[in-house]
Amino acid sequence: MRRLTIFWFLITVLFLLIFGCAKPVKPVLQKNILKTEKIYPTTGYARDVFVSEHFVYVAQDQAGLILFNKSEGNIIWQKTNTIGDYITASESDSFMVAYEDNDFYFYNMTNPDSIHSFGGNYHEVGVLHPKIIEVNATRDTFKMSYYKSNNKQLKIYEYDYNAGGDYWTTNYINYILINFPTQNIKSYVLRDSTVFLAASQLGLLIVQYDASYEGVSGLEADVIGSEDTSGEALDVKIVDNYAYVADKQEGFKIIDISDVNNPTTISGLDTEGYAQSIDVTDDYLAVASGGGGVYIFDISDKNNPEFLDRKDDKEIGYTYKVLFHNGILFAATRNGVYRFSINP
Repeated sequence: MRRLTIFWFLITVLFLLIFGCAKPVKPVLQKNILKTEKIYPTTGYARDVFVSEHFVYVAQDQAGLILFNKSEGNIIWQKTNTIGDYITASESDSFMVAYEDNDFYFYNMTNPDSIHSFGGNYHEVGVLHPKIIEVNATRDTFKMSYYKSNNKQLKIYEYDYNAGGDYWTTNYINYILINFPTQNIKSYVLRDSTVFLAASQLGLLIVQYDASYEGVSGLEADVIGSEDTSGEALDVKIVDNYAYVADKQEGFKIIDISDVNNPTTISGLDTEGYAQSIDVTDDYLAVASGGGGVYIFDISDKNNPEFLDRKDDKEIGYTYKVLFHNGILFAATRNGVYRFSINP
């Protein structure tokens, strides 16, 4: 009898170890608010996506880069002999930036039938989330930012590119290198001299730096506010006086940042899977939740967000990123990029 008791005790302990710390599986609730309009299929995992008026730009990991016609869905251009990590563009300036296998490349898109790189490439290890800040009116300089994880720096570079026939050359003409207090930065939003950081286990960090400095390496950023979230902050978006945080195990959080010195969490909801990307437009919030697929919420009442709909990963694949463009939701997944309309 004693052996039987010990046996069931061990079974109970094993059950608790396996399931007690696991995230509970939730039912797939779908209300048909998200309508699949188009699928842009990729041969690799769609790890990053950027959308403009005419094109859908995709960094598809081991399969390289691919560019789709947004309305028709056909492939305009692709580069397969590379690893595509990040991609972004300024379509009005016929200009694209890609981070490929630890190298930056710049592309001239004046003629979509003949997209080509210019100015060579430069090597930079550990880059996260490159963003074009601005391209000047005469199209001879541009500014971009990116986070360099291995030395805890946000880099803001200004380049000039000089016409040389159809091919341009690039040289940086100014820069600011901002040191952060932690290496665990997963995403950032730059607003003037304030930077909002999704800082993993540290939650949301708000830092400021002296924007008057130029050509400075190692400028220290001062933490002026923080809000420790219950999960791990992997992505952040800033709209007006609110920070929206993808909080990995805990879904998403909405944080009031009207006082940047004292940010305060006012609401949030959990998602199945791990929330790793977030985007907001008008009264809608979307979450890419990895193995949980895509979620969309009504945030017209910031204090009481409401679940609207979900596309499960069994339908669309493991989801890396969500992005709104003109009220349309795009999701980068292991199956490609999905375009959803919202029909409340």
